[in-house]
Amino acid sequence: QAIREIVRCLTFTFPFFPDTYSPSSNWALWSVGTEVLFSLIFPLLVAIAERIGLTRLLGYAIVFSLCVRLLRRIYYPVFFGPDWVIDALLVGRLDEFVIGMWLARTYVTGQWPPGRRVLPLVAVALLVVASCGFSACFDKRIPVEWTTVLNNVLDIALALLVVTALSVGSLFGRFLRSRVLQVLGMGCYSVYLWHLPVLRALQIDRGEAGVIRIACFIGATVFLAAMTYRFVEFRGVNSWRQLFLAEPREDGGMRSIVKGAGG
Repeated sequence: QAIREIVRCLTFTFPFFPDTYSPSSNWALWSVGTEVLFSLIFPLLVAIAERIGLTRLLGYAIVFSLCVRLLRRIYYPVFFGPDWVIDALLVGRLDEFVIGMWLARTYVTGQWPPGRRVLPLVAVALLVVASCGFSACFDKRIPVEWTTVLNNVLDIALALLVVTALSVGSLFGRFLRSRVLQVLGMGCYSVYLWHLPVLRALQIDRGEAGVIRIACFIGATVFLAAMTYRFVEFRGVNSWRQLFLAEPREDGGMRSIVKGAGG
């Protein structure tokens, strides 16, 4: 079992199998598999978008993923953690990736929707609805099939927050552009991937949650994430200070760092 999982992880085939899509060694890797699948089909999505339009593709993706989630919940009414069909195989999450494509295109062309001042309020309201709905599904107060629609409610809320953050003069956007939050945002995926192995190594997941263990957990996770961030994600960037935004950059943004990472 362990050898099979290692081989599938090294070959990035683990998402295709129900027993390894969420690897037992580190279940957080399931999202990496999903993103790899998206990267593989991204050129196809771009080609389809050029042919029928990105907005129409978004509509088709929303309907398709909604149907996949609904059918999966009808025949497999379990709501706990990532799901093989919905999450790992991408088909139930395809709409969220296409939403990201649509937001990126809209931002580049400057075609933000009107009413930006009320968008944050609408986003917060939708977040509350989604949170309460997911909680009710988890507690079995409402049928689990409702999660299929709540997914879209959450997506709309997050999309509105993105629009708000990228709008000119947005207070929310200025807050997110602080150097500390930028570094945390860029390195958050490394934190996500390391937190579970460290959690298990310190046995915090078994109830050993003393102050010293928690402090060690935070310190070890941050250190390992910083190393991954520095030497894996952005290994092409020469300057530590530039990578961690401790020195000013001539372009005033993240372009030089991204370019260095690509090199």
